[in-house]
Order: sequence, then structure tokens, then C-alpha cells
Amino acid sequence: MYHWKIKQHQASPLHVAVAMGHLEFVVELLRREPKLDEMIDNLKGSSPLHIASAKGHSQIIETLIGAKPHMCFARDQEGRTPIFVAAVCGQIDALELLHRANPYAAQGRTNDGETILHLCVIHNQLKALERLLELVDDDGNQLINSRDNDGNTVLHLAVIGKHSEMVEFFSGYPGLNKSAMNKNKMTALDIIGKKQNWKNSENRNVEQYLKRAKARPAKEVLKHQADGTWLEEQRTSLMVVASLIATMAFQVGINPPGGVWQETKVVNDKYANIVQEDGSNDSTHYAGTAILSYTNTAYWIWRHFLLILRIALWMAVIATTYTYYSAITILTYAGADNGGMYISTWFSLVACVGLIGIMLFGHVVRFILKLIGWERRQSLKRFCKMCFPKLTSAADNSSSSNNV
Repeated sequence: MYHWKIKQHQASPLHVAVAMGHLEFVVELLRREPKLDEMIDNLKGSSPLHIASAKGHSQIIETLIGAKPHMCFARDQEGRTPIFVAAVCGQIDALELLHRANPYAAQGRTNDGETILHLCVIHNQLKALERLLELVDDDGNQLINSRDNDGNTVLHLAVIGKHSEMVEFFSGYPGLNKSAMNKNKMTALDIIGKKQNWKNSENRNVEQYLKRAKARPAKEVLKHQADGTWLEEQRTSLMVVASLIATMAFQVGINPPGGVWQETKVVNDKYANIVQEDGSNDSTHYAGTAILSYTNTAYWIWRHFLLILRIALWMAVIATTYTYYSAITILTYAGADNGGMYISTWFSLVACVGLIGIMLFGHVVRFILKLIGWERRQSLKRFCKMCFPKLTSAADNSSSSNNV
């Protein structure tokens, strides 16, 4: 607690008037000597605003802040600002006044790296803690999960101090990481296990509070982190392999052995006639087609095999995408409010797999059409005209209009 006695401090008259709660003397002293508001005592380095915050003198606090607003950031020898002192002493009204004067004063730390929430837990000021969490804009739950110089969170300190009400409150707080480890590689659950008096006192339910909040011991946390590291390494390897496969398949597909014809040409020399697969002599080669396809019958088998490899590539990409999603899910802390993250990742996964599925279906249809041959495609087209005359006529009309 924050004790301040006049006899033990070499203080100014303003310190004495503030400690005694004499508002009239405070106003008169500030009128005669405004610099008294900035003076500190020689023992704890406390300013008059520190003392007013500890005593809870609301009117004096307003007077001192009105005279020197920057004194909200004044630090004593332990690194505590006036709003820290108000929290330690449980002065809720003073806490609200100081926060209203300057909210940033509550964001600092003491010399031991403690936040204002750490001090509330150490001094068992639950009401002050609850009010601070209402006042402070804890963006991303950074303040509630802050650590002191020993790596302890507010939950660690609540367990160490045997504050059962604090532990129960933190167990139900959604933004707090209940499985955080300090520098000794211990979670709050590990600390309870080493304190035998927890189980034999009225606070024996503390361990149950944490277990219901899905708090875990350090052994499980470390194993989870090791699994996450392994998954991250595997994800990186899979992405490299998938990129390599895609590059090789692309290069082979557009650069066949022997190259392609550069122009469409009819070969008149009888010794240059090209023999097709069916045995016919077609002396014309077409620009952009592979040279090997006119002379090597195994080339068509190679092209079909390439299509199979392309399908396998799509399956590899789908598997890599799902692996990436699984890794992100496992690495994300399950106790936080990550509903938006899960929705976005699921949407991205479904969209990616759906797009790949559509492209895969198109390749399968294209493969089937190539297998059935041109004559069968024409007969299939005539069959569709007989079964769906309106649709086919509309399609023919639109194509003819586009040609015009």
C-alpha cells in the first residue's frame, strides 16, 4: 500500500496541505507559488498529485491537474505515476479523474516493468482492476497480456499472491492468455501445482477455475509450439516443391523436345513428306505445332501423360493449400476471439479449392473431347440440337451475330 507520513518526509507546505485534505490551503499556496505543484519529497519522490491520488481527495486532484496538467506523468522513485498510485490504493474516483485528464498516463510501466494492472493484482484491488479494464482501450488485449520483467502476466501474479477472486475473474476474461509462460517456463497452472496450500485451503477451487478456462501446463504449451514449428517447416518445404513442380510442368508443356514449326508450309519435296499416325502422307505442317508430333507416334502418348501430370499438379496444389490452412489453425491461440479469422480462412480455402476444381473439371472435359475425336463431337453436337433445339439455335444466332 502507498503510505505517506508527514514526519518521515522532507516535504513542502503543499505536500502537507494535500495530505491533510485542506483544499483552501492548496488553492492559496498554488496562487502564491505555482511551482510548488512540481516539487517532490526526498524519500519516495512523490509529487503533491501522488499524495492526493493516494488519499482520494478528488477536488484537490482537479485543482492540481488544472494548475499543472503534465504532472499526470510525474514518476516517483519506483516509476509510478499518480494514476498508478490511485489504483494501488483502490481510489476509484481518483482513478477516473486522472484517466479523464490524460488516458495515456495509464499506459506506462514501473521500474520493474509492471503495468497498472500488475499493481492492481499485487495489491489485490479487484474493483480498481475491473474499472480500469472498462476505461482503458485495450486494443488487441495487449495490456491484459503484458508481462513484467520476470515474464509474469496478471494471472501469474494472482496465483502467486493467492488472490482467488482475481484468478476466478481472469479465468472468465476472454482476451487473457491463460497458458502464457514466464521466464521460468511456468504457466499459472504450474505455479498452482507447486503451491501445496492451494489444495488444502478455501482457495482449492482455483485450479478448477483455470482448467475450465482451458489453461494448460508448460509441458503441453511447449509441445504445441514444437508441433507448430514442425508444421511451419513442412509448409515451407511443400511450397518450394509445389513451385518447382509447377515450373517444370510449365516449361515442358510449352517447350516440347525438337521445338515447334515456325510457319504453316506445304512440303513439295517427296523426300520431305510427313507421315501421320494413320499412315497417310500429309505434306503440310502447321505453325505452332510440335515437330515431334509429325514424326514420332509416341509423342501423343507423351501429351496425354503430360495431361495426367497436370492433374496431379492441381491435386498437389490443393493438398498444399489445405496443409497451409491446417498450420495456420494449429498455430493460432484457441482461447482468443478468432471467429473472424476462421471465417476468412475457411472462405479463402473454399474459394481456392473451388477455383482449382473448376479448372480441373475443364481439363477433364477437354481431355474427353480429344479422346472421342472430331466425328463423334459432330454427332454429339447434332444430338444436342435434336434434344435442345431452342438452346442450340440461340447459341448459333449469337455466334453468327458476333461474326457479323
